Amino acid sequence: MQNKSGMKIILTGIVFLFLSFYSSASHLIGGELYYTHIGGNNYTVTLKIFRDCGPNNTNGTDFDAAVSIGAFYTNSNGLFTEISINLISTNVTTIPVVLDNPCFILPPDVCVEQAIYSGTITLPPVAGGYTLVHQRCCFQPSIDNLTAPQNLGVSYSAHVPGSDELNGTNSSPRFTNFPPPALCKDAEFTFDHSATDPEGDQIVYSFCAPYLFSDPTAPAPAPPNNPPYGLLNYGPGFSPTYPITSNPAFTIDPVTGQIEGTATALGQYTITVCAEEYRNGIYLSTTRRTFQFN
Repeated sequence: MQNKSGMKIILTGIVFLFLSFYSSASHLIGGELYYTHIGGNNYTVTLKIFRDCGPNNTNGTDFDAAVSIGAFYTNSNGLFTEISINLISTNVTTIPVVLDNPCFILPPDVCVEQAIYSGTITLPPVAGGYTLVHQRCCFQPSIDNLTAPQNLGVSYSAHVPGSDELNGTNSSPRFTNFPPPALCKDAEFTFDHSATDPEGDQIVYSFCAPYLFSDPTAPAPAPPNNPPYGLLNYGPGFSPTYPITSNPAFTIDPVTGQIEGTATALGQYTITVCAEEYRNGIYLSTTRRTFQFN
C-alpha cells in the first residue's frame, strides 16, 4: 500500500499498522500496478488502490472516479498513449481484518477498502518496451518515517519488456495477500508477502523505495508526467530497508517473500515491497506495492 488521514491509536502494548491514502491534500494508504498479456499486442492493466474508510479519514476522501495510466516508450520516455479507467462500484471491497495474535482486541472503527481499476491497452512490439505509469499525491501528514509526507506521493510503474529484451510476451508479478491492518507492539510478526507470476518466472523480493511523485497542486495528472522519476526519500533514521522502528529489524526473505520482525514504537510507517521478475536469468519487470503500517 496502498490510508487516509489515520490518527495514531494507542492501546496498551500495541501499535496499529493501518493502510492510509491521501486525496487532493492527503489520503494515500498504498497501491500497486501490474499487467497481464491477454493475446496479440493486448494487455489488461490493473491498478489497486487502498484507502482508510474509517473515522480516521477525517477528509472523507473517496477513491478517484477515474484514473489515468500512461504508456511511455522506455528508450525515449515519450508518451505513446494514455488510457482512462473508470471505477466500477463492484470493484470496491472491504479488506477483512483478521488477527492471529491475541495480544489485543481490535477496535470496531478499523476499516480498509480496496479499489481495483482494470482496463485494456494495446502495445505493439518496440525496442526497449514500455513503462506503464499512474501517479497520485499525497501521503497523510502523520506518517513517521517521511519528512513532509503531505507533499509526497507515488509514481506507480510497471515495465513491459521490448522486442530486444524478450522473445515472446510477458505478464508481470502480482502480490497474493494484503498485510494485516494492525499488529502488536513488541510482539514477533510474520507475514507471507509473496507474489505469483502467470508464466512461472522467478521472483526476487526486497524492501525498496517507491518512485516519487510530488505535486500537491495537481495530485492526479492525466496523463502522468514523463519518466524518469526519482525515489522517495525517507526521514532521519529510516530507509527503504529499515522503514519501521523494530528490533529485530523487519526483513523480507528474497526467495519466499516472508516478512519478519518486531515493531517497537507506536507510529505510522510507509513501506514498499519489490517483486523483481526474471526469466532464464534475464530481468523483465518489477511490481512495487506501497502500503502503510499505522
